Amino acid sequence: MVLPGYETFATLFTGLLTTAPPPFIYIHDVSTPHITSSVISSVLAALPDNPPFLHAIVDASTCFTARLLYDTVTQKLANWTPAWESGCQLWGDQRWNDNFDGFIHGLRAISVERSKSSTTKTRGKTTQLTPKMAIVIERAERLKEFLPDLLVPLSRLAESARLDLTIILISEYPWQELRPLVGSAPDPLYVRPPELSKTDTIQIVVNYFPQDESNSHNPVLLPLYRQFLSTLYDVCSPFTRDPNELAYIAAARWPGFIAPVLDEYRRLRGEICEDSGDAEEEEFELTAPTEDARIRLIRLFTPSFTTALEALYPRLSNATDWAADNQPQRNLLSSGFSGANLLDKSVLQTSQGSLTDILPRMSKFILLAAFLASTNPTKSDIRMFGRALNERKKRRRGGVATSRGGTVKIPQRHLGPIIFPVDRLLAILGILIEEYDVDSRPPAPEYKLPGEYSDMEIRRVSTHSGVMELTAMRLLRRVSPPERLDGPPMFRCAITYDVALRVAKDLGVPLNDLISEPT
Repeated sequence: MVLPGYETFATLFTGLLTTAPPPFIYIHDVSTPHITSSVISSVLAALPDNPPFLHAIVDASTCFTARLLYDTVTQKLANWTPAWESGCQLWGDQRWNDNFDGFIHGLRAISVERSKSSTTKTRGKTTQLTPKMAIVIERAERLKEFLPDLLVPLSRLAESARLDLTIILISEYPWQELRPLVGSAPDPLYVRPPELSKTDTIQIVVNYFPQDESNSHNPVLLPLYRQFLSTLYDVCSPFTRDPNELAYIAAARWPGFIAPVLDEYRRLRGEICEDSGDAEEEEFELTAPTEDARIRLIRLFTPSFTTALEALYPRLSNATDWAADNQPQRNLLSSGFSGANLLDKSVLQTSQGSLTDILPRMSKFILLAAFLASTNPTKSDIRMFGRALNERKKRRRGGVATSRGGTVKIPQRHLGPIIFPVDRLLAILGILIEEYDVDSRPPAPEYKLPGEYSDMEIRRVSTHSGVMELTAMRLLRRVSPPERLDGPPMFRCAITYDVALRVAKDLGVPLNDLISEPT
């Protein structure tokens, strides 16, 4: 069965291989090369067997030596599986993996052996059919890394072996990046598979939906699952449109997404059973939720799709653990819950608090400086942290008094963290170290000038590494792209006020005195 979106590609590719197959085909698929490979595999398996069409599909990342490549191709073309009982003996009466010439002789031997069992009668005469061959190499870009000397011989394999053979390379990189510099490789037939549309991608993922009678995968819920995938695709498509990646994220989020519907179903079934007896319990079947409930579910769970993408796409967590850690609260639909974040606040604070407990002292100072940079406006830095040269005065909370009848200003920590450059973070960090780390710092008689110690600390490589470690732990979030060269990196603090207060208490820092706006 051809995957949705590849019907025309499969038809054209079948016609190409059955009529006049070219000796060298290069397939360039930027987004989903593994899916294209599976489509080609299904096309090759469905080709007519008269004359026989032998094919072998190998992965260049696993065939990282020439002998591995030769053996894998010959065994698959010969349809031979080594058995432990026979000593894992390979096909044939000799070795075909010594060099490229031996590999060519092995291909010819396979062709002769297969032609003996493939005959046809024309005008009363029996003639042998010469089989056609196709060798498909996935992740062909690895050939340039592991076996660069084989690129030219493989591209001219049909010419060297004098067989009706097609070599097919599949890669996410263009041929110009793999082409040998000597220019002796022929130009391939360049093929670009179609880009999957949103409808085709969703249909591919829907095909993974188990057709069983369990509550979470009941066929009644299939329309809701499509709507769920549509929203998930809209969130993830700027970063990945791979159906396999979307299916992995969907497998982690779907049990929690459908849990409120199942809770409501169990509640209603229990009420009916109490009123009419247990006899009608089996007659109360699961039904699809109403359109109102669907819209409400989508609105509630959409923010968690981004969280799932950030954790599962780079494999910072696995789907099973993430689904267990992000279960929604019970009876969500009937509890009147209307928040955007489905994570319990106490769970979120406990998770962040456990991370901050294992941080070293300098990382705690960095995290606290980031929280202040995300909470205080830039113009308040001089007022909150400025000091005279020889004066050490106590900081006062800089709450701005509002005039009677004026508009009340909402504190920034209730509006969300603001973005700050790393230079501002380091400046606030230096002030915190200078004023609140005096008692715990090691003796350093070489630093005699005021502020010299803190200035050296914020310039250390370990300090910048601490910023990146906090970013990897999701306690800081980098908002500027890594490839951006103009200007300093921009960050946003991701911890809550309660976690920051806990860190400040561990360090002996009066956090409320350093926040410019009333809390």
